[in-house]
Amino acid sequence: MDCTSITDCFGIMHINPKPTQIKSLILSLQDPQTDVCPHPDVSISHYNTGHLLTYHKNKILTLENLEPNNKTMKILKNISQKDAIQLFSALNNDQFDPIINRPWIESDL
Repeated sequence: MDCTSITDCFGIMHINPKPTQIKSLILSLQDPQTDVCPHPDVSISHYNTGHLLTYHKNKILTLENLEPNNKTMKILKNISQKDAIQLFSALNNDQFDPIINRPWIESDL
C-alpha cells in the first residue's frame, strides 16, 4: 500500500493527510479537549517503509519502524510543534533524511 495515515488523539485515522490537516492535528494537542484522551498524541504512519512518528503532548517525538524484526524506538525530547509539523510533513512526502538525520536517542522496546 503506497500511502500514509495520520491518527489523531481520539483515534480517528485520516489517509494521505494534507499539510493543513497535519498542522491542525498537531496544534489540536494544546486544546483542553485533549485532556480527556487516554493517549494525547498524534501519529503518522508511512506504509511502504513501516516508519511511524508520534508526537506527544509533552513535546516528545518518537520514531519507530513497525517491521517485525525492528525492536528499537528512537526518541527526541522538547520538540516544538513547528518541528513536529515539519517532520510529519517530511514523512508524508517520502522525505526521510530530515527525519533520520536528527540526533535520536535509541531505546529498546
